[in-house]
This record gives sequence, C-alpha cells and structure tokens, in this order.
Amino acid sequence: MTDEEIAASSNSAWEDGIYPFTVVGATEGQSKKGNDMITLELDIHKGGQTREVKAWLVFMESMQWQVKAFYESINGLHVYESGMVDANKLIGKKGLCELNSEESKDRETGKLTGKFYNRVKTYEKPVAGQDTTPAKANPISDDLDDADSIPF
Repeated sequence: MTDEEIAASSNSAWEDGIYPFTVVGATEGQSKKGNDMITLELDIHKGGQTREVKAWLVFMESMQWQVKAFYESINGLHVYESGMVDANKLIGKKGLCELNSEESKDRETGKLTGKFYNRVKTYEKPVAGQDTTPAKANPISDDLDDADSIPF
C-alpha cells in the first residue's frame, strides 16, 4: 500500500509528534539510485489506534544519520555499529519515531490533492519506561556471519 493509499483509507493524518512504533515488515532492496535500503512497514500507535506507515532506511553516506537513529530507537545500536544489518531481524522491534504530515500529490498531474498522510521524519532514542525490548521471537543478534546481512 502506498503512503497515499494509506492516507486515503484512514481519511486524515495524525498530528505531528512523537509516537511509539512496532516494525511489522522489513524488506531488503535497492533505491532508485541503486543504494542498498530496507523498506520498513511500521505500525504507529496512538491511544488504542494503530496506523501503518512505510519508511525507508537508505544505506548511503548522507542518510547514515537516519539509519543510526533507527537502530538507537530500537535499542540496537550495537548492530548498526557492527556494520551488518538484517531486515529479517527487525520484525517485532519497538521504538519511537517523529511523524510529520504531508499533503499528497496526484500522480498524473502532480497537483496537491488536499489529502494529508503521515511520514516518518526521524527516530527518537528510547526514554525511561518506553518498551523497546526486542521481541522474544526475533531478537537482534550479534551474529555477524549471517549471509543475509547487509554490510555498509
């Protein structure tokens, strides 16, 4: 589902702010410019509500700040610092992200539609009391010999 489709299905964007998230999907791939990346599907939580938002971790020098912030948020900085990451091990991880809202554009005309959707602006370090423990079924591992890991 695209960001625009998610926005249309939920009718309006949530207000800008810091929200807890859970990673429900993570797929390794390449960006349009050929950089390694991970596409994340995040469930964002607010009160008893959940909203799905897609986000991207792009492994290029100018975007390392965001990759590092993501790993700090899920309490996995040691994995980031190792230089090896694995999308499959991100499922179930919890952290905090800052959402902002953007107005969607019509794909054919490029004109603004008047409908808003949420995007992840950045990730936040865990705060006292915020549950960021790895999911027991899929813990972040220090095993750096995994052939499916992405070096950067």
